[in-house]
Amino acid sequence: MTICNEMELGLTQQKYDDKINLFGKSLLWVTKISSFLIKRYDLYLKRQAFNNLLYVDASVLNDIGVNRADIEWASNLPLKCNAALMLEKLKAENKVTLNEDEITKRQKLAMVEMVKSRHNTVGMKYL
Repeated sequence: MTICNEMELGLTQQKYDDKINLFGKSLLWVTKISSFLIKRYDLYLKRQAFNNLLYVDASVLNDIGVNRADIEWASNLPLKCNAALMLEKLKAENKVTLNEDEITKRQKLAMVEMVKSRHNTVGMKYL
């Protein structure tokens, strides 16, 4: 082999390596883009499954502890947000608020009962 042939082989090998490197980089980008699209499609399918709650009867939603407005709110969140988890958080916040309201109702009922019992005992003293 002559020096010229060795240089040509070296150049062609370098061109071949550059093409392989370029192909590898291109393949990496194609893989990243396809992975992104697959994840987005998966999120879309999950959101469509979540949106089926919009067609559930109101009594069933009340049993779950949410209402239709909560589900509509969660379904309008961006796809990257997990609508089911956000609905659970909202449900927990609503439950805390309901518990506070329930406590105040119980306190009011206890006060009413206490006032009634005082009236009953005062009335009995005069009888």
